Amino acid sequence: MEREEALALLGSSEAHERLRGARALADLATSEDRDVLVRALRSEPDVWTRSALRRALRTTVPPAPLIAESSRVSESELAYADFYAKAVEETSARVVHELNRLVGRVKVAARAEWPAWEGSRTRDELARLEALMAAIERLGRAAAVPAIEEFDLAGLVASSVRSEIEEGARIEMIGREPLLVVGDPYLVDLVLQNGLRNAVEAVQQAGSDEPVIVSWGDTDRDCWFTVADRGSGLPVRRDLFQLGVTTKDRAVHSGVGLAIARQAVQSLAGSLSLSGRDEGGVLYEVRWPR
Repeated sequence: MEREEALALLGSSEAHERLRGARALADLATSEDRDVLVRALRSEPDVWTRSALRRALRTTVPPAPLIAESSRVSESELAYADFYAKAVEETSARVVHELNRLVGRVKVAARAEWPAWEGSRTRDELARLEALMAAIERLGRAAAVPAIEEFDLAGLVASSVRSEIEEGARIEMIGREPLLVVGDPYLVDLVLQNGLRNAVEAVQQAGSDEPVIVSWGDTDRDCWFTVADRGSGLPVRRDLFQLGVTTKDRAVHSGVGLAIARQAVQSLAGSLSLSGRDEGGVLYEVRWPR
């Protein structure tokens, strides 16, 4: 198969054709194909094709490093982080793929065999399991190779805020409009949505009438945004970024949100921090290099 034919197959509507193309490109891809492969990887739903695309990407010349000059991260730490990200992406995709098929069969069987299925606790628990699997899938996508492009950070913030305002939250925005930055808008939005959701919930739980403040900007070295609230404050536990850790109702929260956010920021070679505010509440700060 020729390289051009393999690249064309990536746009096929048939999964097996995309897989053929991706496998061929593991041997044929060049540095010129990297952007095409990254876009294909970000939109590809099939786990096996994603794995083949990842192998193809490894044969291309890597882009200029995204690590800011001020970062004090050794090459061995970067190599470990890259290996971990690849393992997270590929493992989560395969696990979720198999679990989705199993849960689907359970639901079909339960509907057929159990008259009380619609109002049952079993149905509710399976719904929570599906929500957890969706979160694990997002974790895998957060570990993917970032699709770097220029985008309007102010517009992205406004779009994310609109979805939370529908829940009745008070959110104020402070920043330059427009503000063109470089990064992966999907990953940035993933991290921002997590911060907004946590801040809104914290304010509501605390019964505070103070608005959530979202700020953004850039410097000569990095781009950033913060989400500040006057909610219930920073939890005392130190493992909040670990999978499965949550201080909220486990019937509603799976404890995956902050782990997803951290992985997305790591994929951007950035940083995510949580800190308590002097008069109560939490500051959620995200930075990634220009």
